[in-house]
Amino acid sequence: MNARVAPRPAGERAGEAARSVGHLLASPQVGTWSLVAGVTLLVAGWSTTQPTPAMVGCFFVFFAAVRRLASRPRVSALGLTFLAAFFVFLLARPVLSWVGYPPNRIDQFAMPFNRPDVNTHIFVCLGLSLLGLHLGWWLLPYARGLGHRSTPRAYRSDSLLPSIRVVAVLMLVVCLVAQAALDVEAAIYVRDTSYFDLYTTYQTSLPAPVRVAAGATTVAFLAYLATNPRPRGVAWASGAYLGVSALSLLSGQRTTVVLSLGVVLVYLAYRSATDHSGHRWVSKRLAYGALVAVPVAFLLLGLVGRARTLPARRADGLLGPLWETLYAQSVSLEVVGYGFVYRAQVPDGHVYSLGHLLDLLLRRAPGVVGLGDGALTGQTVERAETSGLFAQLLSYRVLGGEYLKGRGLGSSYVAELWADGSYLGVFLGSVVLGLVIWFLTMGLHRSWEARLACLLLSREVVLAPRSGFSQFVVEAFTASTFVGVVLLLGGALAVRGWVQRGGRGGTDGEPEPAAGGGPGDGPPVVAA
Repeated sequence: MNARVAPRPAGERAGEAARSVGHLLASPQVGTWSLVAGVTLLVAGWSTTQPTPAMVGCFFVFFAAVRRLASRPRVSALGLTFLAAFFVFLLARPVLSWVGYPPNRIDQFAMPFNRPDVNTHIFVCLGLSLLGLHLGWWLLPYARGLGHRSTPRAYRSDSLLPSIRVVAVLMLVVCLVAQAALDVEAAIYVRDTSYFDLYTTYQTSLPAPVRVAAGATTVAFLAYLATNPRPRGVAWASGAYLGVSALSLLSGQRTTVVLSLGVVLVYLAYRSATDHSGHRWVSKRLAYGALVAVPVAFLLLGLVGRARTLPARRADGLLGPLWETLYAQSVSLEVVGYGFVYRAQVPDGHVYSLGHLLDLLLRRAPGVVGLGDGALTGQTVERAETSGLFAQLLSYRVLGGEYLKGRGLGSSYVAELWADGSYLGVFLGSVVLGLVIWFLTMGLHRSWEARLACLLLSREVVLAPRSGFSQFVVEAFTASTFVGVVLLLGGALAVRGWVQRGGRGGTDGEPEPAAGGGPGDGPPVVAA
């Protein structure tokens, strides 16, 4: 008589099923066929003006890009963060339509157009952008030799790192206090007026030194991280920085918290890839905790959004704030569609994808030294019509008088690239953006100044799906940033002698890895 085999525990069976699914998703053939299916569906949707095949094709290409980057998550954290932002800002609406949000709406894909040509245009643009990003990351293995060194290289800034670390800590303390004061003042103003007045009539009453110090908070924090401090120092600095960033929620501002958290996660992934001491910077517990915290964070952000806007789209139930947050943040999908609808009213003669950079170089910077009228500020007709900023122009075209009251749609690098170069512009611009993301990842493995610049840019570039193609450069290198760097280096030179005599700071950092901070075998390759 055969012995009866005892059934396996449910947890063991679930673990085996999860491992099987994981092996399947990690297979290169799955990524290849997903890419082929996505391209086929995009072509079919575009040729027949049917948005549904194009939308499904977008998700296939999106999955292929995620699978490629997820094969080496430690060195592709920035790319994965960018794709997460791409999903929230540009791909969340179809998912919301599947769960029935907004309630009582019959609009296709939770968008206001109800026109097959507009909806098809939107998904074709998104698919081309994902293909461009994918191509940029696919080209990376062929650039592996860039910057490769067989022996470690010493950088001039290495000898100054202990002094920079000391001054960065002191600056960070001062800047965090100034930033907290600025956030509290903004919260009081919003409580007494409204959230939209924050962008139209608010002017801080704090003195200029406090404003400059608050503006230098991020550069002081990232300058400290760029010195590769020990885990305890990273934990304390990150906790204080994120805590003060959370104060911006009191005035209804959510972007600061999201960007700050994103750059900390990217930095932890970088340290995990370069630390050979055995310390696990990104443990499984932290990774699982982050996955659980994401929906909770969106629920909290949704509650903040409820406090600052009208209740027209409020959803019932526990997940209501989550759906509301995704719906509000994915307005960039509408921007891509409105760019198509209002194309005849978008004047030529501007390079909208470089609008923020040109505004800085041709208006703001000359105005500082008295060589021009300076930057146009506020939400006015003049700024919308003449600034060359796509977000201002399109918001005025769509919203009219509401734009003048402080409302806006924002922008997206996808919409700006299409306005400049049609579908080919979207594809080629996305290839460039994909390469930029990789070079920022590679730059983290170089000298202190390169790490600082790449951290500043990495913090802002993930917002490109919701902002402009070149806006991340302008936002990363503000006047306060340059002032902070000058003060930081000046202070480091001033205390250099004291630190070298054994004052402080020489024992807080990690030894520099090979090639000025990166693995000894050259720069990382994002794609496997």
